[in-house]
Amino acid sequence: MQFLHSHEQEQCYYILEGKGLMIIDEEFCEVNKNDAVYIPSDAPHGIKNIGDEMLVYLTANKAFGSAREAEVWPFAI
Repeated sequence: MQFLHSHEQEQCYYILEGKGLMIIDEEFCEVNKNDAVYIPSDAPHGIKNIGDEMLVYLTANKAFGSAREAEVWPFAI
């Protein structure tokens, strides 16, 4: 699960495996393998695994600095 958060950078998600529930602003959408999702700048968003297998996704956005990244992803290595 990635908790609801927002940032200035636009972001894209690409679902590699599994099934998830994506929230963008106040909209919820089921996402599945091979789906691509665009997140506009400053839009609150997050994702949660809702399937029986591991949810694997690729995400990309412009870097926004290590201090802010630590806030958004506190458990990232």
